[in-house]
Amino acid sequence: LPGFFETIGVSATRGRLLTWNDASSDPDAALVSEGAARVLFPGREPLGAVFDNESGRQFHVVGVVPDIKYALGSMRPDQPSTYVIPGAATRQLTILARTRGRSEATLAGIKRDVSPMTWWSESISGIAEFKNPRFQTIVLGSFAMLALGLTALGIFAVVAFLVAMRTREIGVRLAIGATPGSLVGLIVRQSLMPVAVGLVGGVLATRGLGRLAEAQLFDVKANDPVTLALASVAVLIAALLAAYLPARRAGRVNPIVVLRAE
Repeated sequence: LPGFFETIGVSATRGRLLTWNDASSDPDAALVSEGAARVLFPGREPLGAVFDNESGRQFHVVGVVPDIKYALGSMRPDQPSTYVIPGAATRQLTILARTRGRSEATLAGIKRDVSPMTWWSESISGIAEFKNPRFQTIVLGSFAMLALGLTALGIFAVVAFLVAMRTREIGVRLAIGATPGSLVGLIVRQSLMPVAVGLVGGVLATRGLGRLAEAQLFDVKANDPVTLALASVAVLIAALLAAYLPARRAGRVNPIVVLRAE
């Protein structure tokens, strides 16, 4: 276990990490996750505390580490965990390597380094190496941004089309004395009303639907207010431009031309 957290880039939030010198400590040294600290030592300082495992073996806590997600298929942190140095009777070997690149040559080098024990090398072939959850996150985030962009573009197109269809109405209003500024304001307000109602309904719906998405998120809130606010602002800006630009253009038409067309 010494070197494990350094390899995966995790530091102790309190205390220190394990070293091989802890193998001879009495009682045995251990690390606990933040979740385990809350469960084992509610309301008190975990550092220096002692706890027993199921077999009655005692451990004293030398450090606290963050909750860690191990499985790529689960986007939630694992259950509260404790970490100790394996005893001499441990029969399982786990090799953890942090590499700069992902290639077959890297995997072959790891096999070569442990080749004196052939079954070690054979077992390495069966691992799911080089899985990159960061890449998965980037892909999902890109699709989310694309979806938001398409939503804004679709709203822009629909609102702009509906406003353009009111060109004759705007010309008639101008002919009977309405000012271009008041007409533009009226069209923008009327166009934004259904968009605002849809946004409010969508934000309220995320409170329920967000629970379905939480299983696919790690260390991210399904109802993150900043994300919801940015998405809502993007949609509102698209609708505002879609209503304002054609309304302003229609407000410049010649009322006489419109009336003749009627």
